[in-house]
Amino acid sequence: MSVIDPLNAATISGAALAADEAAIDTAIASASLALAQQSKSAFIDGIFNALRQAPIAYTVSAGAYSWDATDESVAALTLAVLSALVTGCTSAFAALIADVNATFAALVSDIENWGAGGIGPGLLLAAQGDTGASAGSITGGEHLTGGETPLGTIQWTPVGASSPVTLTAADATGLLAAIAARRAGLQAVRLSKQNALAALTSTPSVIAFSASSSWP
Repeated sequence: MSVIDPLNAATISGAALAADEAAIDTAIASASLALAQQSKSAFIDGIFNALRQAPIAYTVSAGAYSWDATDESVAALTLAVLSALVTGCTSAFAALIADVNATFAALVSDIENWGAGGIGPGLLLAAQGDTGASAGSITGGEHLTGGETPLGTIQWTPVGASSPVTLTAADATGLLAAIAARRAGLQAVRLSKQNALAALTSTPSVIAFSASSSWP
């Protein structure tokens, strides 16, 4: 029986997994039902953990690449995204505060200059019906720029590459989402197989049950 390695495609191919299962079936031929079920359930766990950590193909702004999806790599990428988010949010908040201050200053200036003689004389003359008074107006041009970007870019190296490529915020979060979506699909198959396995009532039926087929 081979060692299932998520980074070695040969060990997680359909043929390799079928061969591994055949070896398990031989080993449990005379085992009790409980031991047979336990053995195959552990094999299902092994397949799940290998397939969910296998390299994943995902296209980013820089091109189409294969990405390391092992637990260590996913954790590191998540930390890199969070770190970039904190840094980006700090810069964005600073820009937002400056934008708010500038907007407030412009509004104050407009109010102070409302009317030829300032807000007091301008309002007074307008209230007295002096049509010669220039009441002025707030320009309405004060607004937040909306250009603050909370996350910049991340340098990350694809599988087989000798140097990193630039990932945008959408690239990085999209890659993590793709890894999570694949895991969810594999988890559904894992649970379905283990539930079906637990319902079997004899060792021969466990041996006949296929744990290695029908994985996405």
